[in-house]
Amino acid sequence: MEKYLITFLFLILLTLGFKASADTQEALDVAKEKGLVDLTPSEPEIGIVFAVCIFENADGTKKLVDHREAINMSHCLKEKRKAEAKYKQMKIDGLAVGNFVFACDKVKAEIEVLENGDWRIVKILGKHHEAYKKKKTYE
Repeated sequence: MEKYLITFLFLILLTLGFKASADTQEALDVAKEKGLVDLTPSEPEIGIVFAVCIFENADGTKKLVDHREAINMSHCLKEKRKAEAKYKQMKIDGLAVGNFVFACDKVKAEIEVLENGDWRIVKILGKHHEAYKKKKTYE
């Protein structure tokens, strides 16, 4: 009798699972038809963003070891202060060695846009050189 009860409960749970899965798929199909959901895989895009670049200064050469994304220059400076405090604490704890240089900059980067609309830097490709061109003062 116990075997039949367990089998019966298992079949009910299995049926409910398929029903929930079908309902979810149906909802996604309707949303896709209305253009509310983009189900294509998100490939990293190349864009210009602010970033805190953290360099290790070894033998007179700078090597990029970490980076943090920022919305604007003000946010970049706040993130830079947080990063400086974190690396300072890591040096005190003995987790980091070496000299680090922190810089806020506009960079060209591969950016991944997340499902919730946020974004993150996948890879920094280099400085955004357009930001350093001399601008005419009379324009």
